[in-house]
Amino acid sequence: VMTRMNMYLFVVMPMMAFVAATASSLNVIVGFEKFTGRQCWGTNGDLLRDFVGTAPQCMEKCRSFGDECVGFVRVNADSGVHEGKCYFRQGGLTEPEEYTGDDRDCYEPVRESYSKYEGQQCTGSLEDVERDLEGTAAQCALRCSQRGDCVGFVRVNNGSAYAGKCYLRGGTLADPAVYGSDNRDCYALNDDAGEHEIVQGYEYVGCYKDTDDRALRYGPQAYGYTVDSCATACADFKYFALQNNGWCSCDNCVVHSTQYGEATNCPATKLGGEW
Repeated sequence: VMTRMNMYLFVVMPMMAFVAATASSLNVIVGFEKFTGRQCWGTNGDLLRDFVGTAPQCMEKCRSFGDECVGFVRVNADSGVHEGKCYFRQGGLTEPEEYTGDDRDCYEPVRESYSKYEGQQCTGSLEDVERDLEGTAAQCALRCSQRGDCVGFVRVNNGSAYAGKCYLRGGTLADPAVYGSDNRDCYALNDDAGEHEIVQGYEYVGCYKDTDDRALRYGPQAYGYTVDSCATACADFKYFALQNNGWCSCDNCVVHSTQYGEATNCPATKLGGEW
């Protein structure tokens, strides 16, 4: 009998603020609003031109620019030399307008902001939704925003064995308080993203079983991936999956990818179930 692992399968496709302490701000791109068949421009020109990549790869590139990237255009087809390339806008993004010269789409980042309280601790009224998450503040903020049940997090910078790790809070976030045992910061999620139809460059298919004879046969087949980073790693494939808390793999065949049938106990993080 082969041991089975539960995994999340995807298909690749083209709260609060406090007054108790002084806070700075951290912004994170949680997704993109897609304007199909439309052109948009940057008021200060382009950050980067002629970047060859899929839509998910261009989304990841825009994220890497941080606040400088206000959106991008990807030319999909019917353009010859520009086909398959992205153009990253800076300054302010103009209103997307209908474009008939070729097949292109405009993508506008949807950002969420976090109030940062340096040297302070904050706790949630419920248990942590995720603990010991290694990453930068921006990476932890993105994970918090993607979950849907995270109201903020603490990142330990140095001074203890927890250095470099984040603790994602659930429930209601308590007021930040000065903390002296190590160097840590509290990040409180602000409810300011508004309503958007967000695209991530992929679409969720379902929760499926796997075995030692892998359902998805290609890709990095390694740990340490989030949904977005796995989508980027599998950009040349139609399907990707995460299992066992971040093991990423890819394939082009949906029949092969789902051959072991559906599962029902994949976690809400969409990082896949354990063996």
